[in-house]
Amino acid sequence: MRLRGRTDADLPACAELLRAVHERDGYPLDRPADPAAWLTPPSLRSAWVAERDGTVVGHAALCLPGADDVAPGRFGDDGLARTAVVNRLFVSPAARGLGVGAALLGRLTEEAAAAGLHPVLDVVATDTAAVALYERLGWRHLGDAVRWWGPDRAVTLRCYAAPPSRRFPARPVRGVRVRHVKQNCAPQFADIEVDFEPAAEGFVFETGPGLTVAYEPADDLPRFFAAAAAGIEEQLNLPEHAVVVAARVVLRRAQAHAFGSHERAFRFAGHLAAREALRRAGHAVP
Repeated sequence: MRLRGRTDADLPACAELLRAVHERDGYPLDRPADPAAWLTPPSLRSAWVAERDGTVVGHAALCLPGADDVAPGRFGDDGLARTAVVNRLFVSPAARGLGVGAALLGRLTEEAAAAGLHPVLDVVATDTAAVALYERLGWRHLGDAVRWWGPDRAVTLRCYAAPPSRRFPARPVRGVRVRHVKQNCAPQFADIEVDFEPAAEGFVFETGPGLTVAYEPADDLPRFFAAAAAGIEEQLNLPEHAVVVAARVVLRRAQAHAFGSHERAFRFAGHLAAREALRRAGHAVP
């Protein structure tokens, strides 16, 4: 089997394959009057085909999130900016069980990750074969939603997100800012912004060039930064996250106050920053 980018010359074969899949499985629910246009929506980022012995046996597309897509919104508050939508995925009935669908999903996942995006998708709940594929491959169920496709047809959609890479971070996670404030008899204050960059292995923490913090005594700042680094590393290495840490963490900005800033506060801010970075990378953070 060979995967390659779809070309315009593939559209007739893809349209014929779509006809066969619709007759066999009822996908899509409504057969497109213009298959070539349906296969090339305005939101299209890329489309791929799977070939076997020179014949197109599978197709999948990666698109920008649109108004009709539910999964991006279920991925998080900023899901529209952080996701790419997998759709137009179908496999020849004669090529089922050969790993075609899984291979296409893997290719789109790699492409989305290279662009700093996380793949998500919606699938009609009655398409049990597709649902079984996504769950077997570890895609995370984000919930269900009912949409009206026509005046009297309610359709239940299941929303999924691709499983996050066990290696963290698989791609840069930048601009993670947290502010930890606790006002009581033992006040705490720490404000940091960090970038998480992929590394070859292990954990490295460094301060960004030109970082300045208005705080006295300035001699305390290296201890505060070291505490933030320790908090980040501790959180990333918790067994509950099940990630392989290979991260270079860069401290871009920080704030400290005379009342409330100390190592404990910055360590806790580090915990919070690591959790937020994991969440942005698609990990389920308890």
